[in-house]
Amino acid sequence: MHLSLNLLSKTHHASINSFANIYNSDPEAKVNVKEKRVVTYNGQQMFKPLEREVERDQGLLTSTAKMNIPKDAQKGEYEVTTTLTYGDKSVASVTMFTVS
Repeated sequence: MHLSLNLLSKTHHASINSFANIYNSDPEAKVNVKEKRVVTYNGQQMFKPLEREVERDQGLLTSTAKMNIPKDAQKGEYEVTTTLTYGDKSVASVTMFTVS
């Protein structure tokens, strides 16, 4: 997914969606999931990582995180690396967005 943001107001909100199939050995049990999102620009971390821990049903996990992008953010491409960790498993994905 790629977002393009044109920053006209004081801040702009971006929603980053993540999807993953999560399972554990007990089909009836909930799964504790740690979510972490890191925003980088030119390889440097830009904001404090967004982190949270949630309890989810097994199966398809849908997770949305909203971020405030400041109006004075530098123009260019940003990366959001999302890591979902549950049990001894971890999955990561990268989403790009452009500030113009």
